[in-house]
Amino acid sequence: MKKLLLSALLLSFYGVAQDTPTDDSFVSKAYNTSFFKTPPIRSFFGSTGVLDEQDFADAIVKDGKRTYSEGLEDIGIPENNGIDPALQTAAPIHKGNGETKVNVNGMGGAFPPDPTGAAGPNNYVQAVNSSFKILNKDGSNISGGVHQLSFLWPGSSSDGDPIVMYDRFADRWFISQFQTASSEILIAISETSDPMGAYFAYSFTVNSSSSFPDYPKFGLWPNGYYMSANSGNSNCVVFEREEMLLGNPAQMITMTFPSMGYFFRSVAPAYAEGQTAPDADEPFYYFHIQDNSWSGVSTDHIKVLKCEVDWAAGNGSVSVHQSLNTESFNSVFTNSWDDLTQKGSGQKLDAVTGIIMYKAQYRRFADYNTAVMCTTVDVDNTNRAGIRWFELRDNNDGQWYIYQEGTYSPDAQNSRWMGNVAMDQNGNIGLAYSFAGSDEYAGLRYTGRFK
Repeated sequence: MKKLLLSALLLSFYGVAQDTPTDDSFVSKAYNTSFFKTPPIRSFFGSTGVLDEQDFADAIVKDGKRTYSEGLEDIGIPENNGIDPALQTAAPIHKGNGETKVNVNGMGGAFPPDPTGAAGPNNYVQAVNSSFKILNKDGSNISGGVHQLSFLWPGSSSDGDPIVMYDRFADRWFISQFQTASSEILIAISETSDPMGAYFAYSFTVNSSSSFPDYPKFGLWPNGYYMSANSGNSNCVVFEREEMLLGNPAQMITMTFPSMGYFFRSVAPAYAEGQTAPDADEPFYYFHIQDNSWSGVSTDHIKVLKCEVDWAAGNGSVSVHQSLNTESFNSVFTNSWDDLTQKGSGQKLDAVTGIIMYKAQYRRFADYNTAVMCTTVDVDNTNRAGIRWFELRDNNDGQWYIYQEGTYSPDAQNSRWMGNVAMDQNGNIGLAYSFAGSDEYAGLRYTGRFK
């Protein structure tokens, strides 16, 4: 075992409480409401829809604001004097060739930015709330500037909350956004592996039980693109991947998530990566944290939800599969948008709590499968944020357990939040996150651990 960069790991095998599956109260099927094939992205060069970085700096958009749940009480972690019991306090150890290979400016201009991006074999595609661009792996911009998201769906608005995915099992690119006025989800799938080529552009009307599909998050699986959103319970949505890759009319199946504790209603979908795809008949998984500060939740844990769809029959089901008890954590900050201190400004920053951050990465190994994920927690009951991260495993039997977890916060002054965690084919873990403190400007940092 090599030396850990994330120190003081908790290697755990927690008891698994099996929940009784909950039958769906709502399942519906619909086809895409519109479809067309775009011209190649490279043909957009020089058009009026392309803005350079300077022009785009003044383009400000706002998306739907998330709301906070009722029945919320910041009970902290009284059994440990408010201190996170999984806290990792040792400083990371720099080891080997861990220097940054490429460092380029990201996109700006949107408020909030909601940045997203994905890397393929040769390219990186990035998007913010109203635009996207395409880069080579060396950081050079090959898309001729910044493109409005509406370029991919003529007649649409660049409303935002985009998600970019690289579908490595098909060698295709996926770009999405929502439409606030029409409660639509727009999805574009590249026709080939070339992100500068043509796209199959789809529109789907998503009928939520309470609001439009805010904060949509997507997962990748062989039989579908799976989505959740911060709206009513009828926000478990699956899009027919096989047909979308061919540019054919595609189905959408909408289901109701089972009743459980919510602070923020975006349930994390699994995102399959790696050399081996999940089996064609393997159920899909969603993950959601449960904090005992929330009404109706007695113990801190992770809910594992199992989702299965039958495209031929046009139906599906989603139910609570397992409840995995965790070390105690506290996800409650100020119950507002003003949580974290930063240098140089009295404006506090939103900790974005109560959810597993995008993405929950799934990877297959020879003898087991993994799912790595993270959430933001208050490490000492002073509104100082740290990253609680988890590695879940199942031994090829569909029964998940927490293999290890920890709260990364190696100093007593600064906040770390909005993490993104992933594992490579060797079992090494990388974690990127936002960083700020009273003596530290807000920025990005990363760490990791060797297996």
